[in-house]
Amino acid sequence: MLTLGVKFTTTEPAILTLGGFLILLYVFLFTFLSGSDYIFKKTYSLSSLQQGACFGSIAAGATTFTLSAPVLYTWAHRRTEFVHSAPITPEFRLWPAIVTAPLLPVSLFWLRWTNYANISIWSSLAACFCFGIVLNAMYVASYEYIIDSYGEHAAIALASITMMSI
Repeated sequence: MLTLGVKFTTTEPAILTLGGFLILLYVFLFTFLSGSDYIFKKTYSLSSLQQGACFGSIAAGATTFTLSAPVLYTWAHRRTEFVHSAPITPEFRLWPAIVTAPLLPVSLFWLRWTNYANISIWSSLAACFCFGIVLNAMYVASYEYIIDSYGEHAAIALASITMMSI
């Protein structure tokens, strides 16, 4: 099984591409987490407790996507005219990532360009909320695509992606 994991990591374009993209998302997330001291504490003069509470906006965005995903998948399944008994192609699982992808640079630029003491903190929190939606949508879509594409070898494919981020 170890050789199959190495083979997936080195030769499968889907694993390489999605793994690299998920690593990029990790970089954005951890850069945001390390920069939150400047973003919230110094700019808005928040205490450490209040600064920590600002992370709730990312969690709220991720939770919003999680709670709305079943409804959105059902709607998209009907709108794309799939027959009820027809199997869903793996590419169908990528539509949340495709739809929310433009929100990633928008949320990051929005957070940077509205990070001034004379602009309400709610603007920065709204940008973080959008970032949470994008983050969760990208991870869910990527993992679902890998699971649908690799079938019985999905665990090895997901492990390959996980090992890329270490």
